[in-house]
Amino acid sequence: MNTYAIRAAETGNIGLMKSLIKGGADPRKLILPATVAYNITVVAHLISIGVPSYLCATAEHGNAMIVAVGGNLLHEFQSAVADKAFDDACAIIRAVDIFMTKDYVMNLINEDPMIPIRSLQTMLIDAQTRFEVEALYIAIKNNDVMTMANLLRKAETPVTSEALLVAIRTGNTGAVHVLLRHGLRSTNAISLAVCHSLPDDALRAVVSAHTIPDLTRGVLVACRRGNLNALRILFETHTSPSPSALFIAIEEGHTAILQCILKTGIAFKADDLVKLAIEKGKPECVELLLQFAHIADVHHHLILAVEKNHVSIVDQLIKHAKPESLTRALSSAVEMGNVDICQKLKLAGAVTNDQMFWTAATKGYSDILPYL
Repeated sequence: MNTYAIRAAETGNIGLMKSLIKGGADPRKLILPATVAYNITVVAHLISIGVPSYLCATAEHGNAMIVAVGGNLLHEFQSAVADKAFDDACAIIRAVDIFMTKDYVMNLINEDPMIPIRSLQTMLIDAQTRFEVEALYIAIKNNDVMTMANLLRKAETPVTSEALLVAIRTGNTGAVHVLLRHGLRSTNAISLAVCHSLPDDALRAVVSAHTIPDLTRGVLVACRRGNLNALRILFETHTSPSPSALFIAIEEGHTAILQCILKTGIAFKADDLVKLAIEKGKPECVELLLQFAHIADVHHHLILAVEKNHVSIVDQLIKHAKPESLTRALSSAVEMGNVDICQKLKLAGAVTNDQMFWTAATKGYSDILPYL
């Protein structure tokens, strides 16, 4: 009876297996062959009828628990720990070597996010490449702090910085705190935490645990992402922004980010930044830069704004322009045929001349003539 039931468990014939169990087959003898065959549905059923998965997790076959945990059956896993069968049952739940085809791996990723994927790129190099499924990563993805603590207490449990990145990527703050206390660090941790908008307490913990170069990279990521809250937390550590942060904030049009950086008192070349803001068409950025920096002559910036036809930026620059700059800008606006800008410059005090009138007339800009 048991022989037939084992064959049914191995082949995934759950209907036949159930019948054989009713006929007297011992279900405890079935979970190991089902596990070795990776029939998770069968394993899940056996556990659901009371078969303790940890009975099969010996040093030789430590994968029964892995499958149980991967199948989101953490209750059984925690029962094993509670029954003090942790050492024997889990054997630190050593990594399971599995041969999988590329298609199966992709289906696994799409259908079951509980399965921890350490490196998809490495996995898919060869359709028959071995890869490891580790209990620690399952615990991290489930934010199962108790299981993590048990695993981390075992010296032979392999732990790398990737574990911290997995915790951050999944947003499991409990796991983040546990791994940081365990001493894990990664040069990519802060940048990843900013990208995934990690909650404040966890982000502060990550920030305080890392070095200045990591913090500096985090500032640039926050500027690119427009994550103002993360930027403020980074500045709490007295991290100094680099000039690159200003350029990124302007390129992305993150006005609040730009203002936050400028308030730190950072030294910057105003002309270069104003030019960039004009080229990108960011009037709010131009306004902020003019507030925080004194530019002796905005002539070239005003001409550029006219050429780019940025009316709102011209409005900002007019307030800071000298009379002769207004006149030169009006000449450029006439050449461009921009009626609105011509009107604004004339009202601001630009002086007209015969050449402007002649240019407008010969180019057929009849709408501009009244302002000249």
